[in-house]
Amino acid sequence: AAAALPEVLRAMGVNAYPVLIACPAHLVEHWAREIKEIVPMAQTRIITPAVHRSRENARKSRQSLNKGGTDCSVLQFIEDYERGALGEKAFAVISYEMLKLGPGHEPAATGRVEGQREWIDGIGHVRRREYLLRCPDCGGEVRVQDDDDRGALRLATWDDLEAEARFCEAKVERPTWSAEGGKMVWRERECGAALCSETHFRRQAACDVLKRFRDFFGLFIADEVHKAKAGDTDIGAAFGKAANLCRMSLALTGTLFGGKSKSLFYILYRMLGEVREAYEYRGADKWSEDFGVRVAALLMERRDAERGFYSGYRRMRGRVREKPGISPAVLQYLLPYTVFTGLADLGYTLPPRREEAVPIEMDPEQRRQYDGLEYALRRRVRENPKLLAVWLQTALGRPDSGFREEQVIARLTVGKRGRTKEVEEVWLARPEPVVSPGLWIDKERGGKLGPNPEKDNADLPRLLPKERWLAGFCKAEAAAGRRVIVYVRLSGKRDIQGRLKQVVREAGLSVTVLRSSVSARRREQWVRKRPSDVLITNSRLVETGVNLVEYSTIVFYEIDYSVYTVWQAAARVHRPGQTREVSVVFPVYRKSMEERAVGLVGEGIAAAQMLYGDEVAGAIVPEQEDDFVEALAQAALAGREINLEALFAREIGGDGGAPVWEGYAATPKRQRVLEVVAVDPGDYSQAALL
Repeated sequence: AAAALPEVLRAMGVNAYPVLIACPAHLVEHWAREIKEIVPMAQTRIITPAVHRSRENARKSRQSLNKGGTDCSVLQFIEDYERGALGEKAFAVISYEMLKLGPGHEPAATGRVEGQREWIDGIGHVRRREYLLRCPDCGGEVRVQDDDDRGALRLATWDDLEAEARFCEAKVERPTWSAEGGKMVWRERECGAALCSETHFRRQAACDVLKRFRDFFGLFIADEVHKAKAGDTDIGAAFGKAANLCRMSLALTGTLFGGKSKSLFYILYRMLGEVREAYEYRGADKWSEDFGVRVAALLMERRDAERGFYSGYRRMRGRVREKPGISPAVLQYLLPYTVFTGLADLGYTLPPRREEAVPIEMDPEQRRQYDGLEYALRRRVRENPKLLAVWLQTALGRPDSGFREEQVIARLTVGKRGRTKEVEEVWLARPEPVVSPGLWIDKERGGKLGPNPEKDNADLPRLLPKERWLAGFCKAEAAAGRRVIVYVRLSGKRDIQGRLKQVVREAGLSVTVLRSSVSARRREQWVRKRPSDVLITNSRLVETGVNLVEYSTIVFYEIDYSVYTVWQAAARVHRPGQTREVSVVFPVYRKSMEERAVGLVGEGIAAAQMLYGDEVAGAIVPEQEDDFVEALAQAALAGREINLEALFAREIGGDGGAPVWEGYAATPKRQRVLEVVAVDPGDYSQAALL
């Protein structure tokens, strides 16, 4: 995107300046650095707060700017530009978080204790005192929808008002102009007074500050604009405000189309007047009727059926949902305003990339525990569908965390009032370690793994099969001069990053762990300042915008739910500047939930490559993670087995028949050499074959 920016600015001329660039937080430093390199005479500032909280903070920021700093507020940027301190080519870079972040809201209502009489058995009466919330404008009682009894209203609590911004719905008599009578008449209307006010935080969203300076910025650039595709998110609202408060707007993304037609609606609605004229803001359903693929389903269960009072006909409750796909008619809104380009159009030639699946057999004790635990939880899910998430997460995560004892506990929400949830804990299982607990971290040996004779169990291995494979694989890659990135998915209760760090260190390699505690805008520099043989991190921390071309091999130790996240995280090393062949490896345990998950993601990637070449975007990519979780649960409950060897070998013709890429075989970038290697848990030598 940055490579094409000079041509865009040259075409727009002086009307493009000053330029406002909004992007994810981890790309702020990257954009500021790129602008200085590709735009001559450019002055760049990074917007940290929209407005300083105090004069003291503003004074310190000004002192930093005078010493060559780049961080400032929106008001300071506008002031410096108007007095000529930034020259003609001025750029302001801001994160989406800073663009949207305002003071927030807190409840605003009057409360008092009131008494009510209740008769008991006709004998006497007692007085019950209640704390009632009333509207500060009309004095009416504040009521909200009752979650337990749909359609009914109940008295609101402070938790209800804290949960979301609300408005008074009490009926009041208000003077209203009558066009028929030509005079003011009293009519009953909703009060509509706000039951919230701004908090005490002295901050203001940058998009709100821009209202005072409409058309000050010539060009607004929104990078990774697919993050603003939803209609009810703060990022989407901030993007819409900024796009309409600047003279021109330019949106950049690698995945404009998320698979379903609604993924386009709000981006186009906020940028194009033609869409706003044809559709209302809440017109996403009508948009999907016009351009999407919709499926109507009737729920045939008897408990959902109703009968007409007079006719006796049974009525079925139905639902309409959108499926992946889009009508070509949507191009009327895309082609006049959209430019589709890729690395090949910019003259870049990247080295080849290959994907490999590595099925690994579990150890006997590990297999016994996994099969028993997965079967027991599956039975519980059939009895109580609310346990579905616990079953999936345990089946996916337990094989990689089998080095420790766990308690599988389901926390089920049984009630809710406002933000307060009533939670019930259900104990399900307590799996024991399947490796020797004698392997411990010896501080005297510099934090390396070492045996503890008092706890050692000679009947169990000291490392899990995948850990043994990872140690041998990373050692072989390091010997070949290749650095490895290891992606994990879970970093909370089942966090295994510390364990993998020690395993890799025991193999004699240097290792670094990138955690979420490192701020998004500092991650790329943080990695570069800590070179190592192996980098361990969560794939979502680096999925967009981060260049990691120093590494050439990626291991998805734990698979992510999103096809888009997997593809983007794998592309961190396959970028301009990469000189080595890129290898992406998926080690999985055979006959496990993880194998099914990798298979589903692999099918999505294979279909996306068939349709879009090197880009993952289109009708075959799920827009939401719920689609993947649902598909995974259905595959597991149905006992569906996925042949990873056939899936990953499919691209080179599978069993010798016609290749899937027939018709594209002449294109070099689609010809790949894929290997599928089954590694013996105790044999390191096979890892070198990869």
